Amino acid sequence: MKNLRVGGKVVQSSYIWGLMEEILQSLKSKEVDVTCSNSVTFRGTIESLDSGVVRIRGEEDRLIYLDIGSVVSVTECDNHHSRPGFVV
Repeated sequence: MKNLRVGGKVVQSSYIWGLMEEILQSLKSKEVDVTCSNSVTFRGTIESLDSGVVRIRGEEDRLIYLDIGSVVSVTECDNHHSRPGFVV
């Protein structure tokens, strides 16, 4: 286990991993953008979390499997579709 500094406190990496797992669990069945440690972003719907792996159904029904430890950030998507022109 690595120790990390978070908000001025030193915590174990397993604590951070647990927090990320809780956040991802709360967003289950929602469309999200997940950014990994290598600055790659994946968009899709969180289907499940099991044994430290999050399963996301991406565009074109492709499955994405990510290690929770590699997740840096996650945001819920706004699905506001652009509608060009004027709405009367």
